[in-house]
Amino acid sequence: MSVHRKRGVVASRKRLEKAMVEAGFKTQIALAKAIAKQEESTTVPKDLVSKVFRGVPVSPYNLQRVASVLGVEAYTLYQTSQESDNKKGNAGDSSSGDPIEESKLVTGVLEKAHLDTEYSARETGNSYSQTVPSSEFHSTEYLPQKNFFWIFIVSSFGLGLFFSVTYLLPEFIKSDEPLNLLDDPSFEHYSAILTVNDSMLSFADATAKAIDSDLVALTILGEKASKTAPLQLLQRYRADAVLEIVTQSEGRFWSIALVAWTNKGSTTLWNTSLSSGQFNLYMTDIANEVAKVVSLFFKQEAITINPKFAFNVSNEALAFYLEGRAKLDTTYQDEQAIHAQSRFSAAIRRDKDFAQAYAGLCEALILESWAGNEKIVLEDASKACAHALELAPSSPYVLAANLALFRSTASLKSALSMMKKALQNAKYNSAQMLYEIAFLKFEYSKESSEKALLLNEIELLSSKIISTYPAFWRIHHLLSLVDFHNGDISSAMNHIDAATHINKNVLLLTNLGTLLFCQGDIPEAKSRYQEAIQFFPSSPLGHEMLGRVYFFENELHAAEKSIKWSISLSDENNIHQTWGNLADVYRHMEQLATAKTYYQKALDIIHQDELLGLRSIEMDIYRLYYEISMLTSTERLSKIESHNKNLEELYAATQSHLSPATAIRIAVIGFLLRNDAVAKSSLNTAVSSCPVFWKSPDIVKLSNELKITMQ
Repeated sequence: MSVHRKRGVVASRKRLEKAMVEAGFKTQIALAKAIAKQEESTTVPKDLVSKVFRGVPVSPYNLQRVASVLGVEAYTLYQTSQESDNKKGNAGDSSSGDPIEESKLVTGVLEKAHLDTEYSARETGNSYSQTVPSSEFHSTEYLPQKNFFWIFIVSSFGLGLFFSVTYLLPEFIKSDEPLNLLDDPSFEHYSAILTVNDSMLSFADATAKAIDSDLVALTILGEKASKTAPLQLLQRYRADAVLEIVTQSEGRFWSIALVAWTNKGSTTLWNTSLSSGQFNLYMTDIANEVAKVVSLFFKQEAITINPKFAFNVSNEALAFYLEGRAKLDTTYQDEQAIHAQSRFSAAIRRDKDFAQAYAGLCEALILESWAGNEKIVLEDASKACAHALELAPSSPYVLAANLALFRSTASLKSALSMMKKALQNAKYNSAQMLYEIAFLKFEYSKESSEKALLLNEIELLSSKIISTYPAFWRIHHLLSLVDFHNGDISSAMNHIDAATHINKNVLLLTNLGTLLFCQGDIPEAKSRYQEAIQFFPSSPLGHEMLGRVYFFENELHAAEKSIKWSISLSDENNIHQTWGNLADVYRHMEQLATAKTYYQKALDIIHQDELLGLRSIEMDIYRLYYEISMLTSTERLSKIESHNKNLEELYAATQSHLSPATAIRIAVIGFLLRNDAVAKSSLNTAVSSCPVFWKSPDIVKLSNELKITMQ
């Protein structure tokens, strides 16, 4: 099913040196020795410390090793976007004086999120660094002439959207001073009108009840009155103020703003963005927070509360964010993720301290990394997530994005550590954060002796998510992965079906195809893969999986074509399994030299991940499979004892939680090494969940050559 890849992060030398001084270390070698002592290792990691200080990307796990000895959190050592720019030197670009506009994160990635430029770059297969200098990105000479019409249409639509959202809607004013928009009250208390659309009347009522009636007499007017201009309401009812609750929705997400109007002026007092599920769950708490803001406004005191839910950003930034969040919520690795990036980028350009927008950008970049330029894109994702964590370390959106990043780039141990911090620090829950926690528990269950306990925790978390956030498709997809790994294909298909009813995307279609293929329904599986290709032609997933089906049908040339097409649509260094599958095709074509080249390519990708300090049992199994597949029969027999020892260790480590895809690899290795006990046990595990593996070309071929009894 889905595979998550891993890359590194860069540390800030300035922050490292500060932490060293505070921790009492005078030299890098002293720090390296301290790491070795703490880990009770005889090897002093001088090279690791040197890399960290030189700004070489390392795995989050390795950075955590350094941070642990320094007594700080790893994320506090991340290099900032400004430091990244400074490190690269002055390029002679003119400066706007705005640090967020000058940072690489915005000008190198965020500015590049303008849709037509993004699409044209991807259509030509160019990476960000191969397009145009970031300082020149707004020059029209780099935009294709054929896109001018669409740029105008998209721009006009965007202007229309923001005119409708922000027309007569005052901006949020970040100030520690009183707003001074009120005269003294006409009587002993102020009078105010609270206007709201009818769907928010219960929220308005909860807010009104939380406001001190001795301070302000409040009257709630519904949707009809909310269509009247606030200044007209002030005159008609002779009130001291009109408080307007303004809402906007995109998908399952809302933006909510509280606007105050008086005869002296107007301002936005409070705003936020939440999913409908979050709003329903926390409505009373949100109403109490809004009531505190209202009270401070009427007391004419500075609004300096520490908000739990408020974003308190410009309304224009919030509108861009809402659109990006909604697109991110429904997408998986397609143009929508790129579009989401552009919306989050626009939000950041309008409010440089918008933590949740940085978090959204990080998530969108993680999704894009599957399509190509993985290393560059994940580095940018790391910067966005780190900056978001600096700005709002307890925001559930920020914590969810960092959990997703750690799951994609870090060791499982580091990701689990991050998960514990998220549970401790989160101000409140979000579907995405709970999902990321459940996903990490699933990954951990594959290697843990406490598998049953973890699976029970996943089930409880999933039930909570589904009951509170019924439109969140990703949790149904995760449950399908859990069921598939545990061999319950029927339940996995039910969860995929539930997810596709919420949101049909390329990941769900290909995984549904995989489940059908697993059950042996090859025609239906091919239909799902072809449907994925039809609706998502730029995604490599449909082509890759269709190629695997062709391989099982012994249509080797069709398999070769599909897998190569998949590779052409993604970064060639992306996924080792794709190259391994292509090598399998050439091995069955008896083009052994070509097969060996592609097995080596798959091994190279595995080695790249290992150099970052990332390793898993599943990766070890694939590495052994590639190594064995590259050998001739004579070469295998000459090393059979050492290979068998390796195989039996891996089998023992995974026996209790072998997925069907991993089990079939062990079975093939076992038969090639004449280890029938391991081979047959693994084959039985594979076919008990996926009967189609009886027809695996390798198993069929080996059964004929080695006279294996297929019972």
